Amino acid sequence: MGDEYECQYTSDQIRKKHKCWHDGRLKLRDDGKVVLYADDGSKLSVKREIAKWLDPRRFNQEFQFCSRFVVMITSQDEKPSLALPMKPFKTPRTLPTNAAARPVQPARPARRNRVVQQERAPPRKLRTRIRHVQAEPIRI
Repeated sequence: MGDEYECQYTSDQIRKKHKCWHDGRLKLRDDGKVVLYADDGSKLSVKREIAKWLDPRRFNQEFQFCSRFVVMITSQDEKPSLALPMKPFKTPRTLPTNAAARPVQPARPARRNRVVQQERAPPRKLRTRIRHVQAEPIRI
């Protein structure tokens, strides 16, 4: 199981003669359900028991999928992709134009240099002056 089919689908235009078609995929799951995916990988709908439409003789015929979509299967994928569609989370770095003129240095040194800290002098005793201030009550 796990077959994939390339298809075209349209939504909200079931009764129109000139429909606007979008590319998509139909995937047959192990439990017998068929899932309709958009071209960007988002799941649109799930339906049971449409194995009769997965016959290659019925390709390029329109059929209604879940009362919201009209689907036309175009071909079957021989090798379904197992990898998830991924987008890079960082843009790749580009080298400066004069990169050939100077040697490339690593971003970090291979070995850390030990930082020698100077010993601190013992803290001096500061004279603390305590002032004794008499507080008088406020008279009203």
